[in-house]
Amino acid sequence: MRFKKCPDCGDKYQPTRQMQPCCDSDECKAAFAIRHIEATRKRRRMEERKIRVAERKETNEERDSQKNIRQHANDTQRYVNAYIRARDKGKPCISCGRPLKPGFNAGHYKPVGNGLNWSIRYHHDNIHGQCVHCNLYKGGNQSLAREGVLDRIGSERLAFLDGPQPDAKFTVEQLKKIAADHRKLLKETLD
Repeated sequence: MRFKKCPDCGDKYQPTRQMQPCCDSDECKAAFAIRHIEATRKRRRMEERKIRVAERKETNEERDSQKNIRQHANDTQRYVNAYIRARDKGKPCISCGRPLKPGFNAGHYKPVGNGLNWSIRYHHDNIHGQCVHCNLYKGGNQSLAREGVLDRIGSERLAFLDGPQPDAKFTVEQLKKIAADHRKLLKETLD
């Protein structure tokens, strides 16, 4: 047999048995055993993690398949709102002009409840950072919101929002794509 270099102490040794991993010193054998045990534990943790990820994915797919279109639309709205909050952080309220406090809302200029204006439900020009007071207690404070939106996006884009909007029905796949796009936008905005 040929000489090998011990991975622990660096000395050359001649193996006394086939596949001998290190020299015959007790310190090197103990170090090898510890490395072997740690590698085995790490491999087991990785396998367990893969199993947990697969189970979580299966559970999410099952839960996702049981949702109706409205639940998918609400999930998508959460991602769009999170992006709008990140985009408008540091800007004043679109309605009253006061500085936005943490936890501010993402308010729609054109209301989207009960299927109204769904074609612009996720349109960035229709959603702006709005204080909780204006959005929830003043119904969006529409008269002042119009002035704020006009200042922020201009008259041409505002005319599009004010114009007639076609009926829109999103498919689950479209909603998932919009949500994924906004997750990506949010990550880019936060980085």
